[in-house]
Amino acid sequence: MSDALDRNALILDDSEVAITTNGNTVVLTGHVRTRAEHDAVIAVAWMAPGVYDVRDDLYITG
Repeated sequence: MSDALDRNALILDDSEVAITTNGNTVVLTGHVRTRAEHDAVIAVAWMAPGVYDVRDDLYITG
């Protein structure tokens, strides 16, 4: 899933997103600059195979 985020043009270099899993739950921590980046990260997390839940612990810095 990290590769998918790297390919997404909305995610800028100074954003830091950590991705962990707990069973079928994806946990997102760190920061992004904009609401658009936030929404893109959430969308990518939901697209991963086998994901039943996404825990959003991201914060927006911009």
